[in-house]
Amino acid sequence: MDQEIAQRLAGLEAAVVQLNEQNARIAGVIGNFANANHSSFQQLLLKEHMSGGMQAAQRTITDGLLANADQATRRNVEAGLQVAYEAFAAQGSDPAFLEQFLIAARSVFPGIELAPAAE
Repeated sequence: MDQEIAQRLAGLEAAVVQLNEQNARIAGVIGNFANANHSSFQQLLLKEHMSGGMQAAQRTITDGLLANADQATRRNVEAGLQVAYEAFAAQGSDPAFLEQFLIAARSVFPGIELAPAAE
């Protein structure tokens, strides 16, 4: 009887050791996954910050140039925006893209109306 109990205990101890090893491997995989996600998030955040900085610089340049532009130049830029909007709409661009295009145009030219080309 003591020998049978000793064998069962040894079997249970071996199973516990295997479970601990398996838990350690799982924890390692989860840790690697978490680190990869964190790294990807950091890269995405950095890309977003760089994009935001680029957009801010472009906006500052655009505002500065247009502030000193004559009316003919402003009308020319507005016409160019309309042509570009028509081209994007004709290509079947995503409506969200077209909406962002319109928002950006209105941020420089308040009240500008852009529409797809008449058929």
